[in-house]
Amino acid sequence: MATTLGFDGGSNESQATAAPAVSGRNWLELTQARNDPMMQFLWDIEWNFPNGLQGIELPVEMVEDIQLPLSRFDVDNVFYQGRRFYFAKFEEFSPVTIKFYEDNAGTTTRFFQNWRQLIRSENGDYSLPVDYMASLHIYPLDQTNQRILDILIEDMFPTGFGNFSFASGGGRQEPSIEFQFSRLTILFADSGDQVTTTDEQAQLPSDLTFI
Repeated sequence: MATTLGFDGGSNESQATAAPAVSGRNWLELTQARNDPMMQFLWDIEWNFPNGLQGIELPVEMVEDIQLPLSRFDVDNVFYQGRRFYFAKFEEFSPVTIKFYEDNAGTTTRFFQNWRQLIRSENGDYSLPVDYMASLHIYPLDQTNQRILDILIEDMFPTGFGNFSFASGGGRQEPSIEFQFSRLTILFADSGDQVTTTDEQAQLPSDLTFI
């Protein structure tokens, strides 16, 4: 029967003494020596919207929450000599979900209705992808507001338009709308590197990671 070892990064002494020693390491000291954590609420963004949306304003402070799923590999296998061997087959990309604040002027709704019409006109004609795709830079920040990473989401466009929620009764409720975005890829780079692309060839830092 297989045995599972438990590791705890906390400071609970009873748990620390109960866990088996591994290579004589003091895990509490190791975790205390780590850098400060990346804070979920310290970040900045920069949009590059399609040309058809130029002049239509969507302030960056309207973005409330970003869910950025990493890619995953579909797995296939072959049977050989009585065993199954697994290998990566296709890389799958889940949509990016962004929650936007909605104000009493309908700024978010108006903006995305204009973006929607860039994808499909009122006559039912679909535009070329280059006419409606955007890119988004996300900059996680440290406690001194310095950029930690430059996360670039390329060739994204809204695919799922969120719902309004209306409710009766007391209490102050601020509406928000969630949109799902299809995307081609996400590029990671250090904050000191500039992540840029051209139509002919991507100009990327050497330590860039595709997901």
